[in-house]
Amino acid sequence: MKTLPQPWIAFKILAAGTLRPEEAFRYAFQNGADFICVGMYDFQIAETQSVMNKFTRLLH
Repeated sequence: MKTLPQPWIAFKILAAGTLRPEEAFRYAFQNGADFICVGMYDFQIAETQSVMNKFTRLLH
């Protein structure tokens, strides 16, 4: 997927809670995803957003 010229969205990256956000986000972006679509329950939003914020700071 890294070689595709078109942007693409990775979805279902947490595998129904099997993977931790830190691992799943890193894997998706390192393997070519331009965007991710993350499903979560309302009580998971703050933690998942915090992880994403930390992760994006590492990318820049």
